[in-house]
Amino acid sequence: MILQIFKQIKASNTLSWEPRENDFWMHTHDDYEIYCFLFGDAKYAVEGSIYSLKPGDLILMRRSEAHHLLLQSSAPYRRMTVNFTPPAEENGVFSSKMMIPFVNRPLGRHNRYPAAVFGDFHWQYYLEKICDAKEERSRSIYLAALLEELSDQFGKMCSCEEEQVADQSADIIGYINRHLTEPLSLERISERFYLSKSQLNRKFKQANGSTVWEYITAKRLLMAKELLEHGGRPTEIYQQCGFGDYATFYRAYRRQFGITPKNDRVLTWKPANH
Repeated sequence: MILQIFKQIKASNTLSWEPRENDFWMHTHDDYEIYCFLFGDAKYAVEGSIYSLKPGDLILMRRSEAHHLLLQSSAPYRRMTVNFTPPAEENGVFSSKMMIPFVNRPLGRHNRYPAAVFGDFHWQYYLEKICDAKEERSRSIYLAALLEELSDQFGKMCSCEEEQVADQSADIIGYINRHLTEPLSLERISERFYLSKSQLNRKFKQANGSTVWEYITAKRLLMAKELLEHGGRPTEIYQQCGFGDYATFYRAYRRQFGITPKNDRVLTWKPANH
């Protein structure tokens, strides 16, 4: 029997000869992501923090962390990405320690692992192997090795002075996430930060690549998806996630994930084994 270390691994090695700003927008995932910048002219925004990029730099995103590329020019742009879902339980290869760089930090902080700190680009080797591997087990073994190494470096990354810019949009993001399950409106957020609604959206979009409401909806939908995976009922959780009515929640969920909340629950929820 072949041990499946991770539930799912998706990997890509992508080159854009003439990247356009409109090709990259704010998005979130319901899995974890390792992004490696190979070359180009860009910065990376994660939850209000903006990171400069140099060849070989890694950006780590945990589940539901909103992120997007900030193109600085149309120079050719290449990157590798690995998205994965860790197993529910530890096994002989995977341990919860591997997830420390993703979960043991504040939202949008300590995402970048600069290649210059390590010098020999050896984690790029792991990523290339993951992208090239044909078998799921091979991808899992290389990913586990990379996660182990990143975990060992986590403390060092947290003590480094990060090259990032956090303006008022980071405070707005923090406020939204603290009040995500409550009634939120542009009026309420604007008043809290002494901005007009147009100023709020303009400032937020410049830093995060989306409008305030697009961000709120994306985060609420990911919260709902996680509750469904743990057995929540669609007709009950929509209010827990801040949606005012079920019809709005239903339409948004189907548009975002391509499946109804009820059917997604059927596919993902596994009752506890007692």
